[in-house]
Amino acid sequence: MIFVTVGTHEQPFNRLIKAVDELKRDGVITEDVMMQTGFSTYEPRYCKWSKLISYQDMVKNVENARIVITHGGPASFIMPLQIGKTPIVVPRQHKFEEHINDHQVEFARNVVERMGTIILVEDIEKLGKIITEYDEIVSGMRHEKYCTSKVFVLPSRWESYGISAVEALNCGCYLLLSDSIPPANEMTNNGKYGCVVEAENIDDLTRNIIDMTKREYDQNEINEMVKYAGEEFSWERICKKLLVEMRRVSKKGDI
Repeated sequence: MIFVTVGTHEQPFNRLIKAVDELKRDGVITEDVMMQTGFSTYEPRYCKWSKLISYQDMVKNVENARIVITHGGPASFIMPLQIGKTPIVVPRQHKFEEHINDHQVEFARNVVERMGTIILVEDIEKLGKIITEYDEIVSGMRHEKYCTSKVFVLPSRWESYGISAVEALNCGCYLLLSDSIPPANEMTNNGKYGCVVEAENIDDLTRNIIDMTKREYDQNEINEMVKYAGEEFSWERICKKLLVEMRRVSKKGDI
């Protein structure tokens, strides 16, 4: 599902609403689309829509969506980021009478430059291509962040697996993980490629962040780490280990 929101600014944002509706009409978008259209005067013909929705429904739509498309209002695209989504941001532009100035464009550009956490679309004609290639774009953004970092920190009270740590390890990042992550010791190769700390020990976490970011890392060891990640955490190997464990538990009668 794709969720589109244009906020509650009183000027219409017909350019975005119409573009998405036409992409749905033309088959570029094949999944369901829900749009919050605000004060836009264009009424979608091919997508579900509502002018305003409650905060609870907004959160629900963001959580359920594969892709979230927002205008450039910070409140609109910060929510998807907090929920773990990478939003496509189409800022309102003054020349189209969508806002009183171009502050949304400027702010979105700054977020891209400093954080790299959103996908910015200023030319609406490129939106279809961005939607079609969304998964590849997001994957590339993640990979770039990992590859330009030395240390990946995942402090968590609970994780089912921690797949993001494997992604970081595969890109040459040393790991600083909470002991609440079940395979934390295996991921760090028992401390060779990182450190595991108690989930609630903030002092230990802080100390290790400082130490690990100051450390000089050997490129040969980084190469070994990447090789280790590829060999130990391939999907094939993980699935085989999961199958073995399921058979073991099944024999005990626990499932």
